[in-house]
Amino acid sequence: MSVIAIAGGTGKLGRSILDALKAVGGHQVFVLAREVCQEPYPPYYQDISLRNAKEAQIGAKILAVDYTDVAALTRVLETNHIDTLISTINSYDGTGPDMMLIDAAEKSEATKRFIPSQWGIAYTKEILEIFPKGRGKMEVAARLEDSPLEWSSINIGFFADYFLNSRVPSYLQPMPLFLDISSNVAAIPGDGNTPVALTHSTDVAAFVARLVGAPAGTWSRASVVVGDKVTFNQLLHLVESAKGTKFAVSYDSVEALRKGEMTELPGHVGMYRFMPKPMLRSMFAAFGIMFASGLLDVKTDEAEESLNRRFTEMKTKSMKELVDAAWKE
Repeated sequence: MSVIAIAGGTGKLGRSILDALKAVGGHQVFVLAREVCQEPYPPYYQDISLRNAKEAQIGAKILAVDYTDVAALTRVLETNHIDTLISTINSYDGTGPDMMLIDAAEKSEATKRFIPSQWGIAYTKEILEIFPKGRGKMEVAARLEDSPLEWSSINIGFFADYFLNSRVPSYLQPMPLFLDISSNVAAIPGDGNTPVALTHSTDVAAFVARLVGAPAGTWSRASVVVGDKVTFNQLLHLVESAKGTKFAVSYDSVEALRKGEMTELPGHVGMYRFMPKPMLRSMFAAFGIMFASGLLDVKTDEAEESLNRRFTEMKTKSMKELVDAAWKE
């Protein structure tokens, strides 16, 4: 039996991994949550009744931590005999929580394995030129290269959940990224013919649950999980077929995207309340360049292991299956 802690396990991908680990069974699982949080996130250490209610909801004990205090983190890991640490914290800051978790895990006598918050693609200098915020992810990977920990990043391409709706269970929120499916409008990056790997969060979680049960010393430093591969034109066709509706379609060239020019979709307007318009457009344009350039079509090489091939008995959800479940009238 492994003793596992999930940093960020109260929601989004972390919650999916928690559910998958509970479904597999045979592990003791804790969730790490920040001692002090900004609104709207609750500080679980301050309100015991709130923490108890959340623990009952998620089915796991919450350990309140300070991600800036390596010594305190180390004590939490050792006191609870945590041998495997999984990070799902959304941070692009190279000096942020993942770095502190690595330091604490290396100092902990109990902790032997670590999965960093690298859920997507392996960041390279080419990608940093397009998306500079990924520098922190690259720094975390570099920090782990000489670590005594057994570790593996999980490359999945892009989460399929963002193109679905609440009919398909997920802790991730849909996002009008290039396809504004509710409004029947699309603004596709490039020519729409470049494949992209799209993987549902529940499939990612299921493979992670299997990976942590694998014997010590058997992890590759980069693992790949691919749900399906489609082009944006193919994805658009799947959605149109499911809804029985033709979309208003435009295409944004890579040259335009490099200038930060992109077609505004109706769903973008509501997002400006949470992210300033220039910032959101810059981020989406960067994603568009990466999609159109094939950088989200994850592939295996000598340093990467396909978990799809390792655990052949496990099946992933195709985009047709997911789109039909979400959007078929």
